[in-house]
Amino acid sequence: MFYVINEKRSMSCDFEENLNLLGAIENVTGLEVSRIINNTHLCSETTEKIILDSMDFTKKFCEISKKEYGFSCIEEKFYNNLVNEIDKPYKVKIYNKLDELI
Repeated sequence: MFYVINEKRSMSCDFEENLNLLGAIENVTGLEVSRIINNTHLCSETTEKIILDSMDFTKKFCEISKKEYGFSCIEEKFYNNLVNEIDKPYKVKIYNKLDELI
């Protein structure tokens, strides 16, 4: 099972909250998290800097939680600029209906 982390999400913006949430998920499901996935973003306000800065948080969380780093989700519009800057980048397309309404 993967644990997906978004450093910019209010419920998972620090190490303690993430450790508590990860532990609760493992306890409720009876499954063990095998990888940490970095999916830090702010929807349409995401920048390359936000993604790059999230790597330190994610790697430190992997150390603290004793879980292996899996990969980092990189929105396709940033992928070419970050592919050589991010450890194990994974290109994703983010759909956000709110963006379509604005």
